[in-house]
Amino acid sequence: MSEPAAAIRITLADDAILLREALAAALVAAGFFVIGQAADVPGLLALIEREQPDVAIVDGPYEIGGGPGGAVRRMWTTITLARASDRWQIAAIRN
Repeated sequence: MSEPAAAIRITLADDAILLREALAAALVAAGFFVIGQAADVPGLLALIEREQPDVAIVDGPYEIGGGPGGAVRRMWTTITLARASDRWQIAAIRN
């Protein structure tokens, strides 16, 4: 038998506070336990170290290089990371 959603401890990271707050409210309404939020990578890493969440939902930019003529493609993505024993695994990616 699986544990209830409330047992899943989630951290959120996004530089847009309104988006973070809206997502946190939706997750809490759905029965999840949002243990913290961060606006940047250093804040997220400190939060993960301190709170040891089960899941981290992270939104941020990344670049893909090596295109024709050295072109670089800049994109935003949302990544959901899940803790698996002693390491993190990517559970979902959305560009």
